[in-house]
Amino acid sequence: MTKIEIRRSGYGVYLRIGDRRYGLDRIDSKLDVDYNLISHAHYDHLPTKARGRVIASPETLKLAELRGRRYYNILNEYKDVELYETGHILGSTAFLIEGKVLYTGDVNDNDRIILRGFNPPQADILIIEATYGSPEYIFGEFKRQVNMLLRFISRNIIQGRNIILRAYPLGKPQILSIILKKLRNVYSTKRVERYNNAYRRIAGLKLPEKIVNEGLEEPFVILAASNEDLTYLERYNPIEARLSGWTLKFGGGLPISDHSDYKGLMNIIDKVSPKKIYTIYGYAEKLASILRENGYDAEPLK
Repeated sequence: MTKIEIRRSGYGVYLRIGDRRYGLDRIDSKLDVDYNLISHAHYDHLPTKARGRVIASPETLKLAELRGRRYYNILNEYKDVELYETGHILGSTAFLIEGKVLYTGDVNDNDRIILRGFNPPQADILIIEATYGSPEYIFGEFKRQVNMLLRFISRNIIQGRNIILRAYPLGKPQILSIILKKLRNVYSTKRVERYNNAYRRIAGLKLPEKIVNEGLEEPFVILAASNEDLTYLERYNPIEARLSGWTLKFGGGLPISDHSDYKGLMNIIDKVSPKKIYTIYGYAEKLASILRENGYDAEPLK
């Protein structure tokens, strides 16, 4: 039987199958591997310097370059690694490695306008993200999330209120730009527009191009980055809402996420039907404990 080693390395995972060594996402920069598999272009998953030969989707590589991460030694053909769309952001992929190990990266099992929800293959070993791997994080289907957002916007716009919607600038705002394109006075900040433009260029998407400026028409909706300084807009007296699954715990917005919720993660696990599960990120320990209670062989990667 081929020996398999799996352990946490930096912000990523070190995987060894026989003599082949794989680095999954942002591994320790001092670690030697044969292949560096990069699931998507969010900073917490992007290696500063890739190790070994790089496998990633073309979209991930282009977005990574936009974010200052240019990789070389890229493999365009490979037979022992299969890529599956994960529905998290443009280009995000899971990896089925040598037909045995499935690494999800970040996932969303909902179809969302331009992204197909993650439909995983079966695998003996599953390494799954657990960002919202606790039962209190239930967001509902994407349609429900959108309806909740539109009710929030309508309720406030009718009263003449200006709105700022905050989210991580790469991923959610591009989907929201399409959803809200028929509304009047929807603007993006320059930080968000940078990624809107990347989606246009890379995927050929038609996203609205109204950017925040000095002459805003009211009442307006602005799509902004989570930590962006918008104090210069205080004269408009806007209300703000964060769009994140974490609002279920911390409040301040709506639980709209690029990740699967707890129920979605459990559905993915059932589809994969693995013999062994490793959980990583977020509620890794809690999800592993719940899975063991449900008869799975599961442990967190620390």
